[in-house]
Amino acid sequence: MFSRKALVCRITGAASGLLMAAGNMQGLLAPLQVVALIPIFCLGASRNVRHRDMLLAGGYMGLGYILPQIVMLRFAIPVTLVLLIHFMILMIALAWCSAYLLRRGTVLSSFAVGALLVLLDWANFTVLPMWGEAQSLGRCWSSYPYLIQFTSITGITGIIFVLGTLQALVVNFALWPNMTAL
Repeated sequence: MFSRKALVCRITGAASGLLMAAGNMQGLLAPLQVVALIPIFCLGASRNVRHRDMLLAGGYMGLGYILPQIVMLRFAIPVTLVLLIHFMILMIALAWCSAYLLRRGTVLSSFAVGALLVLLDWANFTVLPMWGEAQSLGRCWSSYPYLIQFTSITGITGIIFVLGTLQALVVNFALWPNMTAL
């Protein structure tokens, strides 16, 4: 029914989305975000995967991220549709742009992915006025105040930058052990 590559893109995207959402469903599961983006970053960094495939993976990542939360939150249908579209766009942008950045295989590209996540998270809590900064992708880390004390300096987006950059570095070091800084 689906090609093997399409199935891998769908499963990888959904898995990353579910791992990102787990902390929002149950605060104690926030540490799953430490590895949540590695599957989608590995897929995107692969030169065998086209950018069009990353759009598909990002769509499934958006579904994996928002569908469990929509079921739990039970918002009205118009609000649910707005959130569904909003997060689908954010996760598609994350998947596609991170693939573009990670294919360079440099340390700097890992920091660029961290910055991309900060920009997308900023869009997350500013585009929808009802959402607010309390709905940052890193909000679930408030269950671990001693681990995130640095947010007193960086704000909530500091968590997002650290998570994105570290996971992108892991992927880059795994795929390109001899990578350069630039």
